[in-house]
Amino acid sequence: MYRVLIVDDDSLERLHLKNDIDWEKLQCRSVEEAFDGLDAVGKIRNRTPDLVITDIEMPRMNGVELISYLAGHFPDVAVIALSAYDDFQYVRGSLKNGAADYLLKNRLTKENCEKVLAAALASADRKREKSATAPVSSVLEKVLEGDEEVRGYDRFSYYVVAVITVRDRNADKKRKHYIGSIVRETLMIYDWKFQICRWEDTFVVLFEYDTYPLLQDIRDVLEQVRDNIANFAMVQIDFALSSAFQNLVDGRYVYDSLCRTKDTEKEEDSGLGDILSIEKMQKWDAALEQGDRGRIVYTVYDIFTAIGQKELSRREASIILIEFFNVIRRRTDRLVQSDRVRHFIRNMGKDQKESTATASDDLKSLILKYGTGYVELQATQSAEGYHSIVRDSAAYIRQHYTENISLRDVADNIGVNKDYLSRLFKNDTGENVVEFINSLRMQYAMVQIKESDKALKEIALSVGIGNYARFYKLFKLYYGMSPSDVSR
Repeated sequence: MYRVLIVDDDSLERLHLKNDIDWEKLQCRSVEEAFDGLDAVGKIRNRTPDLVITDIEMPRMNGVELISYLAGHFPDVAVIALSAYDDFQYVRGSLKNGAADYLLKNRLTKENCEKVLAAALASADRKREKSATAPVSSVLEKVLEGDEEVRGYDRFSYYVVAVITVRDRNADKKRKHYIGSIVRETLMIYDWKFQICRWEDTFVVLFEYDTYPLLQDIRDVLEQVRDNIANFAMVQIDFALSSAFQNLVDGRYVYDSLCRTKDTEKEEDSGLGDILSIEKMQKWDAALEQGDRGRIVYTVYDIFTAIGQKELSRREASIILIEFFNVIRRRTDRLVQSDRVRHFIRNMGKDQKESTATASDDLKSLILKYGTGYVELQATQSAEGYHSIVRDSAAYIRQHYTENISLRDVADNIGVNKDYLSRLFKNDTGENVVEFINSLRMQYAMVQIKESDKALKEIALSVGIGNYARFYKLFKLYYGMSPSDVSR
């Protein structure tokens, strides 16, 4: 079954393609949409499709640029270019950059389209077969090297990494040699898809799944692997198991995280198992996705409440940073990789590696630095597709949200009609001007509640709301709790 992504800035064209084609006949299980090239890049990084159907003329990143991007980063993805322009330059540009075919919207029929789609999907199958001939170990090694080329092998929905280490470093080489064979033979009994290789002083197993895996099943089998190695190779091993992740390129970061602990029991002994639970990290990921500074601050403080003010060990502090930063890194990977984004990633990696912080407050500050930094990157890239009037209005609001400003104030400052501004702003951002102002106010109010000792009425005034009853109502509406319910 195939995954398809339709990319077009015209929602009606997307709807037309999605509803008129017999996707089931073409064995397509998932047909998703993106409104331009940048939106498509984010979705492709999150889950790689087998086929991309892209319009050519689009804002921010056009179809030719998207096709070129796919050729460089996802060469196994088949592409069909779609345009209203019967222009040789468009045809040549799209085909030259890797499109399998080119269709004109005004000459599109259901039969013709399905014929071209079937041919493109067959092409995707051939590319996948070619990729599958690459040595299994070489693919996993590329993952562990952090090679971006592995995006082209990203063909499963979920991955799990297990790292196996030998307790006795003095065990002879012959007995260590048997470990890989025992792991492989044990796993083959269960007919699971997996890759295994020896990496540095560890054995690494990459499990591959089309549906969300049951981690306890993997853990049970690894316990059996441990027993088999002890019985046949007379070597004691430990293992660490990751949670499921969706992007193969994240494998290196997952491996690094696991190597900070020698086995799952030791991580639980450190007291971080519950604190850094999947549920807590999902809340952190959701706060980043929403781009809400207030929720980011609230989530970090909420997680650190369980840690308290104790001095952490270097190992515990390192585990905390890795968990938080890995979520930011996965989110950042979905952004268009501009110089600014690459600089952000490099700095985050450098700070993670060089950090000597062990105090809770220092760790919180470092995590919030990059959490809010990600939000700024995300907002900047989103704003690139906005009308200049909307960008100017948003900039004015950010500078003056602490004042008693209204829609008319913003419109007068920009020099446009307030009703026109309201429609334009809503169309680009999904919220109206007043909602945007109140959203900013509530976010910064939450930050102050968590990080300062100011009285709530003083905080309300500092974000431009003189009426505390109104502030109370807005805050509760926005966060689902009253300002006084937030622990300080």
